[in-house]
Amino acid sequence: MADYDSKNALFGVISQTIAELTSATNAGAIIDMRGYDSVTWFINAGTITTGTFTLKMEEGEQPNLSDATVVETKYVVGDLPAISFTSSKSNSLKRIGYVGKSKYTRLSLLGISTTPQGYFCVNAILGHASNEPTPENWYKNKRL
Repeated sequence: MADYDSKNALFGVISQTIAELTSATNAGAIIDMRGYDSVTWFINAGTITTGTFTLKMEEGEQPNLSDATVVETKYVVGDLPAISFTSSKSNSLKRIGYVGKSKYTRLSLLGISTTPQGYFCVNAILGHASNEPTPENWYKNKRL
C-alpha cells in the first residue's frame, strides 16, 4: 500500500479541450504555477488526418505571457523534441513535464505542414504543491 496520497498532492487543469486543430500554432492555456513546483501535460491525440504536430513549451512572469521564452531543456522532464504526432500516431497519449521557476507556463501544439488536421485534448496536472492537501477551488477561476 502506498504511503503517499497523490490525490491531495496533485491538481488538474484543462489546458486545451477536445478540438480539431487546423492551424500552424495552437496555443494552449496559460498555467499559473502559483503554489506548485511542477506541471505535467498529458497530450491525447485523437484522429490525425494530415500533417505533423509538435510541441512548444514556453514560460514567463507576465500573466498573459507577453514575456514568453522557450523553456530551457534543463527544466523539461522528458524529450520534448522527440514528441510528435502524425496520422500513424492517431489515438495516442504522450506526456511531458516542466520544473522551471517561472510563474506561468504554456504548452502549444504546432502544425508542421500546409494543412495540418487533427483532434487533441491536453490536460495539465500541477504537482509538488507547496501546501497539501491542495485546495479544491482556489484555482477555479483558471479552469477553461
